[in-house]
Amino acid sequence: MAKTSAPEEGNASTANEERETVTDALFDRRLRGGRLFLGLLIFVTFVIIGWFQLRVGIWGAYEGQIQRPVYLSLFMFFVYIYPLFHEKTLRFSLFLKNGIPAIMTLVVLYYYMSNYHEMIFRMGIAEPVDYIYGLILIVLVLEATRRTAGMAIVIVAVAFILYSFFGNYFPGQLYHHGFSLSRIIGLHLTTTDGLFGVPMGVASTFLVLFILFGSALSRSGAVDYFLNIANALVGKYNAGPAKLAVVGSAFEGTYSGSAVSNVVGSGSITIPMMKKLGYDPAFAAAVEASASTGGQIMPPIMGAAAFIMAGFLGIPYFAVIKAAVIPAFLYFFAVYLMVDFEGRKIGLRPLDEVPRLRDVLLKGGHLVIPLILLVYMLFTGFSLMRAGFTLFVSTIFLCFLKKDTIVTPRRFFNILECGFRDASAVVMICGTAGLIIGSIMVTGLGLKISRLILVMAAGQLWLALFFTMLVALILGMGMPSVAVYVVLSALLGHGLKYLGTSLLAAHLFMFYFAVTSALTPPVAVAAYAGAAIAQSDPWKTGWISFRFALSGFIIPYCFIYGPALLMEGTWFEVGLATTTASLGILSLSMAAEGWFLTSFKYWFERGILFVAAILMIKIGFVTDLIGLALLLGEISLQISRTGKWEVILAKGRAILHLA
Repeated sequence: MAKTSAPEEGNASTANEERETVTDALFDRRLRGGRLFLGLLIFVTFVIIGWFQLRVGIWGAYEGQIQRPVYLSLFMFFVYIYPLFHEKTLRFSLFLKNGIPAIMTLVVLYYYMSNYHEMIFRMGIAEPVDYIYGLILIVLVLEATRRTAGMAIVIVAVAFILYSFFGNYFPGQLYHHGFSLSRIIGLHLTTTDGLFGVPMGVASTFLVLFILFGSALSRSGAVDYFLNIANALVGKYNAGPAKLAVVGSAFEGTYSGSAVSNVVGSGSITIPMMKKLGYDPAFAAAVEASASTGGQIMPPIMGAAAFIMAGFLGIPYFAVIKAAVIPAFLYFFAVYLMVDFEGRKIGLRPLDEVPRLRDVLLKGGHLVIPLILLVYMLFTGFSLMRAGFTLFVSTIFLCFLKKDTIVTPRRFFNILECGFRDASAVVMICGTAGLIIGSIMVTGLGLKISRLILVMAAGQLWLALFFTMLVALILGMGMPSVAVYVVLSALLGHGLKYLGTSLLAAHLFMFYFAVTSALTPPVAVAAYAGAAIAQSDPWKTGWISFRFALSGFIIPYCFIYGPALLMEGTWFEVGLATTTASLGILSLSMAAEGWFLTSFKYWFERGILFVAAILMIKIGFVTDLIGLALLLGEISLQISRTGKWEVILAKGRAILHLA
């Protein structure tokens, strides 16, 4: 099953309608006249982008001031002309809306390439003739971002740009002298510190290569394969289809770093399955949304923000995914527990028939090879550009192992078209993120906000973390997770470091809540994508998905106070930290659901479990023992209420007898 088009972030275009591709229309020879010309133009555009991208994987990138502007311009042109293909009639108003911006994109690119050498020598300072082209470029980027990722990030970017001009009107710590048009246009047009900064560098070199890899893998049957594995593992247990969604989304997250796309991909199978068995539609959508959101934090291919994080920190991407392994496991463990307790509480049915695990593994085992290859290449030090290219090519060749997935020319161009269509929102967000970062950097706003947070937190790390979490969740109500992470890292990253956290832990904390903001009402894009498939109430779905992910909110605090969860320390320290964090999540899940073996009779029991969870956040022998004692006390009480002590003791005696 092929995943439907869904941008990584932004507008929750749930895409329950899989639109016809330009490639299919051209190969079927169904286009005539102007539509044929338009189809060929779109086809040639994404083929050029494909050549440009794959060339980077083979021979490496051009220098930044060529690679990034050319790449951004090609994607902007694609963003503006692609929607015309799905219009029923090509009216003149559509030409004004899409054609003019596309033409202006090419004009600006021509001007840039014609004056490239002169711009190098006037780094950071624009000439009067640059003003017009620079302003047009910024407007084109913002408009393309609005069309692909929504209005919220555009508003934020415009606010930061205006701040860089008019900082002299702001009071107190926010005051600065204000910068001239020459300085701002020069920053974004002639340097790699603004529009063409780190996010665009990441997108134009290896990020989109991994999106192409995900496109190829999903169209080779990976979604069905991983769901079948999950079905074989958990389908026979209570709430089997819901657990299938959790485990299947964890597998899908290994190659797809997109919350909305994951919901649409696996949710189009799991949500109808749950509804068919009588599950509440809002419950079905919420399970899929909360599980699919974890796909962005699941290595080895995480969300786009993780690649940008590696670029910001100047560390290998392998260091990021190594640190993210245990938090990702803990997140899915948290969601699984919430679904299990809810399923037991309301008596959800398992699946009647499940496949044999051995048969499933043998049928599609070749689809796991690219993921194993990825881990090997990252571990042995391959560049991300070479790794992304190798994965894409190897997946194409592996598709020839099965007759129904052979990559014909038609299927190959479909992979390119759908991959770039899915990547267009990410590339535009990276461009707009560059505008935001450039404005923050030139005005020194990042240091000012960091100082403000430190003052508000009175030097207390937990309070600074809480403020950071709130900002992330608020920004995430309207902005995609990539943009939320970029803004947070630029404003608050160093502030958290000053309070004693490592820079990697601080950035992972911000990244984690940037991702989970997709589940926080009132704007929970992942939940709304699931609600569209389930035809459920989006508001109700959003709150249920938030509740399912609630126990996962403890995890970032766990790895801040226990860096062993980021693989920092001895194996004993890592194992101990993972165990205590898992017990803390168990305790919080029991408190949130009010259930373990049976329901809790008194409200203070849930309060005790909540305290136990908090005590096990901070790694420490005494606090862990107290938290564990409270948890075991509540579990013992549950066993007594259900009368299962005799069963447990009998099993214990049987084990001792066998020993």
